[in-house]
Amino acid sequence: MSTYTRVVGPKPGSRLNVALTRTGLEALGVPANVVDRFAQEFRTGMAERAGTLGDTGASHPRHWDPGLGTGAAHILITINATTEPILTDELDRLNAELEALGGLSVVHLQHAKLLDGAREHFGYADGFAQPAIEKCNQRAR
Repeated sequence: MSTYTRVVGPKPGSRLNVALTRTGLEALGVPANVVDRFAQEFRTGMAERAGTLGDTGASHPRHWDPGLGTGAAHILITINATTEPILTDELDRLNAELEALGGLSVVHLQHAKLLDGAREHFGYADGFAQPAIEKCNQRAR
């Protein structure tokens, strides 16, 4: 049985997403027998699978941005926002919360923007799961 929640109202100005690495799960104290249930690819990590993934030559992990592929990054946080001011406010709030928690540091920071043609950074069509519907109010891009 599954449940479905319908959200009524306008789209939010921002969204925060959190993902954990294997070492992040371990740092949080997730038991090894639980972590061992994740896919081998997840447990091994991208840097160790570079050859299989085609990350060779200039794309080899030794050329990755500092902190990536080293095991130092435990959490990936992404913030998507509809405007630059909203993004700035959300980043400021996140940084304040991280500082208040203590013991956490940013290993890598990267800003990205929606590409022309509503494409995300890998080139895929963004918003595919939320297609525009004729005669429905759509927010301007």
